[in-house]
Amino acid sequence: MKRPEKDVLRAILDFLSLYPHDVLAWRQNTGAMKTKTSFVRFSRAGAADITGIVKGGRRLEIETKAHGRTQSPAQKEFQREIESLGGIYILAYDVDAVQKRLQAERVIP
Repeated sequence: MKRPEKDVLRAILDFLSLYPHDVLAWRQNTGAMKTKTSFVRFSRAGAADITGIVKGGRRLEIETKAHGRTQSPAQKEFQREIESLGGIYILAYDVDAVQKRLQAERVIP
């Protein structure tokens, strides 16, 4: 059974919380809404679902997806920007992808 994206996101945040001395991460809400007097945007188009910082000061961005889903053009552009500035960007369909990448980056044991 395929996991919904919200479940993937929650599982990744739970996993990251196991490493409080190595990773500081939180849910990055994006979107927009209309108020009585204006239109308000939250974050920016293409921003990842989870954002944070890892030990050593590198930016961390994690885009969570349910299996079978793909990045939008704005998400791909955001990934290029983060990586071009030395940040860590992970496209994650499950916790294993995050664990493997953070281990490869020597962020977690």
